[in-house]
Amino acid sequence: MLVTGATGNVASGLIPALRSAGVEVRALVHDESKAQPLRDQGVEVVIGDLDKPATLDAAVAGVDKIYLLTDNRPNGGQHGINLIDAVKRSGGRPHIVRHGMFGDSRSRIKDGFAKEATDNVERLTGHPARSVETFAHDFAGFFGGSS
Repeated sequence: MLVTGATGNVASGLIPALRSAGVEVRALVHDESKAQPLRDQGVEVVIGDLDKPATLDAAVAGVDKIYLLTDNRPNGGQHGINLIDAVKRSGGRPHIVRHGMFGDSRSRIKDGFAKEATDNVERLTGHPARSVETFAHDFAGFFGGSS
């Protein structure tokens, strides 16, 4: 299973849970200096960047599942599209779970930037897909900060 956003808040809980369940995890990491803790957990690390489509092919090669976690900045939607395009180039048919966030007027995450561009992953890829949405205002306390 490929996990994007592998060094972020969500994946820091997700990856250990997957590993505890015996899942082989491949992590897409854009900063090599953050990769060693993942390797120490038995995670295969692929260095790449969702802003650089050419770096994504190795990440998606041969995976049967992808946890597509894109950030909540305006380029998050393009990040999702870049990964989906890499999947198309690979010829694989992984099951994709897209994780996005949205927020209300009190949140810095206003309109779910990534949601619009990648909401219908199944339609874009023809592959099985699911979306997971979290509401940033409610979720912020979990991470010990404000949304």
